[in-house]
Formats: sequence, C-alpha cells, structure tokens
Amino acid sequence: MKHKTLYITLGVCAILVLVGYEACKNLFQPLDKDGMVYEDTLKAEMLDGPSMEYQPTEHDQKMNVMIGVRNFVDSVYNKEIRKVVNDKGEHGSDINFDEMFASKAWQKTVAAIIDKDRGIDGIGFFDHDYWLMSQDIVESFYASDIKVENIVTGDNPSADAVLQLHRNDDIANLRLHIIWEDNSWKVDNMIDFSPMMGNKAFNYRERMKEYLEE
Repeated sequence: MKHKTLYITLGVCAILVLVGYEACKNLFQPLDKDGMVYEDTLKAEMLDGPSMEYQPTEHDQKMNVMIGVRNFVDSVYNKEIRKVVNDKGEHGSDINFDEMFASKAWQKTVAAIIDKDRGIDGIGFFDHDYWLMSQDIVESFYASDIKVENIVTGDNPSADAVLQLHRNDDIANLRLHIIWEDNSWKVDNMIDFSPMMGNKAFNYRERMKEYLEE
C-alpha cells in the first residue's frame, strides 16, 4: 500500500513539474511589437488545432492606413522639409524631395515636364516650389490640421491627406493623395486650394497631363 501511494505521489509531482515548465516557458516567451506571443508559442498552445493566425478586421486595416499616412505626412512637412527651411532660410535647396517622398509616377511626370521646358524662353510649368506651395523665400514653415480621408485598404492601400500648410504669414489648403509603394508611403498627387491659385482646386496631376498633351 505504501508503494502504491508513493507511485501516485511521484506521478502527481511529475505532472505538476510538466505543467509548471510549460507555464514558465510561455511566461518568458518573447513578445512582438503588438504584445502578442510569437507564432511558435501560439501553435504549441493550440495543440493539434488549425493555425489561428490573427486576421485584422477592415476597421483595423483602415486604422493602420490612417495612422501610417498621418505620421508620414507629419514627418514629411513638420520634420524633413521644415528642417531644410530652418537650416537654409529659403525655399530652394539641393535636396530632391521628389526622390524622397513622391511616387514613381509623379517623378516620371515631373521629369517629362522638365524635359519639355528645357531650353524654352520663360519660366515654364513650374513657377513655384510645390512642396512648399510658395514662390517666395520661406522663413517660417509647418503643417497643421492633418486629416486622413478616402482610405483604401488591401494589397494597394491609399488615402487622401488634407492639411494646412503655413509658410511665413500665408496658409495653403492642401490635399495629398498618398499611396503605398516599395514598402513606404509616397505622395502621388497634390491639389492646392491656396490663395495663390485663386482658392480654386489646382490638381497637379491633371494640369501636368494637360500641359504635356499641348
């Protein structure tokens, strides 16, 4: 009887040791950036069940796009371009913002216009800096009231960013079309509603297309 009791006690202890080991292993399992246990732990916990990989909802995907686009626009205008303006004290610089922040299609269209205007008398299509929306030297510059609209999710996410661009004492109301390209957000179009344009929508992609077809 004593031997039987001893075997039962040893068996219970072994089970407790195994349970404690699994609990500790999961407790110290590394977490990813979202606070979720890595996939190997999830599969271990699911035993023989099917893979339960997290599938974001449509709302989650829209929130990801909204946050990503807003952070991108804020960084472009309030960090990168603003730093250049503060350092240079002017609107011109040797930094190519198109290469940094614009889509391939935008850059291709701009390059075609530059080729068309090469050697002509006069200013040509671009008579101002469209990243600053200004013809004048800019000493004070920042963006505010950034809002994200028209969110598209899926394999080719995109959205529109609406913002106010402050340069010196003027304000430009700007709408940007942002797309996901080469694993980063890019500006694919600009629509300017600033007083410089008579408060009418100046759609850069449409106007550039018309100019190239003239």
